[in-house]
Amino acid sequence: MIVRQKAIYTSTTVGNGLFVFGIVILILFILNASFLLVAGKDGRALALILCACWVIGVPIFFFIEHAFFFRKWGDVTQFDQFKRLQDQAAKIWAAAIVILAAFFAQGFPGT
Repeated sequence: MIVRQKAIYTSTTVGNGLFVFGIVILILFILNASFLLVAGKDGRALALILCACWVIGVPIFFFIEHAFFFRKWGDVTQFDQFKRLQDQAAKIWAAAIVILAAFFAQGFPGT
């Protein structure tokens, strides 16, 4: 039996906004990974900057979401669910970083 989870945020506007933001970030990641594949050595400096943004930016977003968004609009009864989702998102982020690192280790495939 599938049970629908209760919303983590008391404001649907905030919850939906963060969801849409996550989808946009996923699309940007895919575009960034594609850039790494096609840019080759010519785009190495930009690729390093983009990858550094991914390595540092995502954990900063997790912190901001926890420290500001959840504290203001979060449903405190759903804190365990919030922590679980952030933990899973962090694992997905770590896997994405491994993919980007693999592109660097391969010497920029496609060149």
